[in-house]
Amino acid sequence: MVDIGELILSSVLTTIVNIFIGIALTSVLVEFGLDNLVSTIWMLLMAGIPLEVLVALGLIKNLS
Repeated sequence: MVDIGELILSSVLTTIVNIFIGIALTSVLVEFGLDNLVSTIWMLLMAGIPLEVLVALGLIKNLS
């Protein structure tokens, strides 16, 4: 059985890590003047879409 407390802790830690990654990403993107991209990424992160997926989509878009 999966421990509920462990599951909640894992979820909270993932959210915190996503927020810190988002902050780092935001500062980099704002540096390059990509403010509208920043708000889009923040909305997607807050919606719970993993950063790996966003990075993969970004790479695909850049290559095409």
